[in-house]
Amino acid sequence: AGIRAVAVDLPSYGDSGPRHDHESDADFTKALIEALHLDRPTLIAPSMSGKYAIPLVLEYPEVVNGWVAVAPVGATKIFNDVWEGLELATMVVWGQNDRMGEAGAKYLQHIPGAQSFTVPNVGHACYLEATDIFHREILRFMVSIGTGGGTAATVAGGRRR
Repeated sequence: AGIRAVAVDLPSYGDSGPRHDHESDADFTKALIEALHLDRPTLIAPSMSGKYAIPLVLEYPEVVNGWVAVAPVGATKIFNDVWEGLELATMVVWGQNDRMGEAGAKYLQHIPGAQSFTVPNVGHACYLEATDIFHREILRFMVSIGTGGGTAATVAGGRRR
């Protein structure tokens, strides 16, 4: 589809060590996007990466072209009026059997124009359990917001060190 994918292990996840800076999570993520020379990527943020994605999209929405919120942790801690003020192309994704993801989706659907997609018959890790469906919907969203040949940056949690 002509889209460049960049995947990042969050600090203390996968093969990444802990952070030793004192930046906010939003500033850290913004600096990471800039250091990787990503020009307004579509941010795909599953689960624990919500800790980084949510502050970024609320404080620096201009840094990204769009946001794919995949059952992000922390979505229910933000008031609906804050989500209603976010002007960013957003797709909300969760697995049909994921109660936590469904709860977060109810908040995120307050983002004006947010698209949503429930991945059928899977749980929290819908991006791992139904990759073909997940990828098809992500590509459809990226085309719909005009990403074209742009970049998709995934900030991912995963196995804790």
